[in-house]
Amino acid sequence: LQYGVIVLVLIAVIRSVFFRTEADFERYCPFGGIQSLFTYLNNGNLACSMTAVNLVLGIALIIGVILFGKLFCSYICPLGTLSEFFSKFGQKNGTSFEVKGVADKALRSLKYILLFVTIYFTLQASELFCKQYDPFYACVTVFGHKVNYIFAGIAIGLFVIGSYFFRLFWCKYLCPLGAISNIFRYFLLIVALIALYFILISFGIHLPFVVYVGMACLIGYIVEITNTPLQEIKMLKVIRHEQLCIECGACTRYCHQGIDVAHEKKVPHPDCNMCGDCVEACPEPGALTINNIRIRWLPLIVVSVLIILAMIIGHR
Repeated sequence: LQYGVIVLVLIAVIRSVFFRTEADFERYCPFGGIQSLFTYLNNGNLACSMTAVNLVLGIALIIGVILFGKLFCSYICPLGTLSEFFSKFGQKNGTSFEVKGVADKALRSLKYILLFVTIYFTLQASELFCKQYDPFYACVTVFGHKVNYIFAGIAIGLFVIGSYFFRLFWCKYLCPLGAISNIFRYFLLIVALIALYFILISFGIHLPFVVYVGMACLIGYIVEITNTPLQEIKMLKVIRHEQLCIECGACTRYCHQGIDVAHEKKVPHPDCNMCGDCVEACPEPGALTINNIRIRWLPLIVVSVLIILAMIIGHR
């Protein structure tokens, strides 16, 4: 599925560049859909050239994150796929390093700051601010409409060089979609913010929408760096059955995110995107499962169904 998405993107780019066929690279962007949802709630209109398809895909991504985890990051996102490629290349050449401790926690704040800045300017102009720096959009449009050459150039450099020297650098530290996915993982926090909104409204206190976005970003960051064990609704979880585990450590070695799966009973880590590679790597039948099913491609079925349903609903 990852490679299929890359192939489709490349076909669209080739047709656009060499055959002058118009390609709308924003049409199926769920992050644009989420930003449009925010602009609609705040301004009463959709951002930029966003359509109902984007809106439904954005809502589907949020629902998917709440119920099943960060499946988009693992199976669909072309930046995630390329980030994995560059990271593996760096590891193979012995030039990949792991950021740990205070530095790791400090760097994780960047994606929440970038998310807040992106939402803030999008709300102000009803125009997708992410288009100015998004490395994917800059590359596939060959620095097309609304792309800021400086912002996009820096983002592309950080994406390629960062991913080569540090495992999944963009995904962990800079991706605003990763930030918003982490925020919605803990749905009860969003419910609490919504409840706060109505309580303040009842007392006649009207705070700008962007204030609540800032609160959500701050809470998401704190929960991530502290790995706070809050209750999740997520229906898919990687589970290690201690009575069957032979403690070979294969699950930890094969984890793209560098999570120490071998020492977890369940994997609550915010970086886990349910790729299932740890389950496949486990040599002991039943020792590591997704829920209680040893089917590595179970999340793939879920994400495929979600995308198909979103596309059908969006086009109607």
